[in-house]
Amino acid sequence: KIIGHPGAHCKSLLPACRPPCQAMAITTTEGNHWQVLGLAVVAIWGVYQTLRWCCSCCCRCCCGKREVPVPPPVAQPDAVQVDGRKVSVEHLIQTKDPRTAYFLWLTLGLVGAHHFYTDRLLHGVLAVIWPNFLGMGWCLDFLLIPTYVAAINRQVPAEVARPDNSCRRLCCRLPLICTVITTVFLSLVFLLPSFLHGTGLVDLEQRMAGTAGNPYVILEVERDTAPEDVRKAYSSQLREVEASKDCQASNKACRAKKQNLKKAADFILNGIPRSAEPQREKKARRKTREPERSDDDPWGDWSDHLKAQWDALGDEIKEGSAQFAKNVEKADKL
Repeated sequence: KIIGHPGAHCKSLLPACRPPCQAMAITTTEGNHWQVLGLAVVAIWGVYQTLRWCCSCCCRCCCGKREVPVPPPVAQPDAVQVDGRKVSVEHLIQTKDPRTAYFLWLTLGLVGAHHFYTDRLLHGVLAVIWPNFLGMGWCLDFLLIPTYVAAINRQVPAEVARPDNSCRRLCCRLPLICTVITTVFLSLVFLLPSFLHGTGLVDLEQRMAGTAGNPYVILEVERDTAPEDVRKAYSSQLREVEASKDCQASNKACRAKKQNLKKAADFILNGIPRSAEPQREKKARRKTREPERSDDDPWGDWSDHLKAQWDALGDEIKEGSAQFAKNVEKADKL
């Protein structure tokens, strides 16, 4: 024993025999998940209150409705003199809201939405071509938006200046519009190939398998057939092909039929093959990064299948376009 050492009397690794300092450290470690949970709740509450405050300021139609005393309306003229001509107030542009400009800067700033809002059309077009100058312009616009808004608002006579109240409408509609656009886009990306295949417009399974027809039709099996039954169907079809006259003559037709059956069976049993990149190159490329993806990777299989569907759909479109061009050329010659 070492006199004075708090753990000298015990060599056990059990929590009851650990020194007090170690026991406290273990208790603190085990309680960390409660601390993280508490911080997460506080953060979520803070974000909710911030959004509620912003929404109540500019969007009273959905949350946080505040009863703000409204001053009595100020009588405004129906017309104003502009360059010596009498112009109706309804035809004048309304003043821009800096809150709207900042909201557009935050959500769609990389494509210059706030520039179009402040009538800086050329600047907005350049921002669309070069995503707001590769983000540098987006950072500078945070400081320059008040200048943009003030410049456009100086064009409106002060005596008839009216705000456009766009922030309230934008906060109510833009999130819904973005949600709808995102949903439609993701639906097209994930579901369009399967939808076109299901309607029968294209046969993506035939294209992905590389067979002369649909692989399930070639082997005469259903899509939910067990692997053992698929192998039996393949063996049965192979025996029929080998007994045919083509195989007895050992010509190219026999080899083509056998290859067609093999491709169909491989597609049904193994699905879409992984990338054709050599395994040695994969290991060299991923040596310093994440380990090799295991064969039992459902997300990887799903992404590979989706990519193969889009590749097959692209090939179908190219082939159909080429055939359509040939038909048009033949019709012109006639």
